[in-house]
Amino acid sequence: MQARLEVGARGGGRVQEQERQNHRGSTRESRYSVAMKILVKSAWGSDDPTKSAFAFLHANALVEAGHEAQIFLLGEAVSVMRDPVAAAIVPVGWPPLAEVLRATVGLGIPLHV
Repeated sequence: MQARLEVGARGGGRVQEQERQNHRGSTRESRYSVAMKILVKSAWGSDDPTKSAFAFLHANALVEAGHEAQIFLLGEAVSVMRDPVAAAIVPVGWPPLAEVLRATVGLGIPLHV
């Protein structure tokens, strides 16, 4: 359902603005408050510690914010799931990947390897 709103424009003209409404009649501002479903993909391995941790850090933050997240690893990123590799990865400005992975598992985020 759409409602048309008349808003003033410069020069005395009128501009019509479309505003979408959901089934409850609320406007687009409230539609951004719903939870999203996100698939985070990564192919970064241990050669770039900071980038290899981003998929896990982002998924953790998304779940903590109330969204649904999953992680899909491919290529070199698969190797970071090994305990010795995860223990050796320390991203710049972030906790070690092994610690981040524990949080990811603790949040129940599905991992697709």
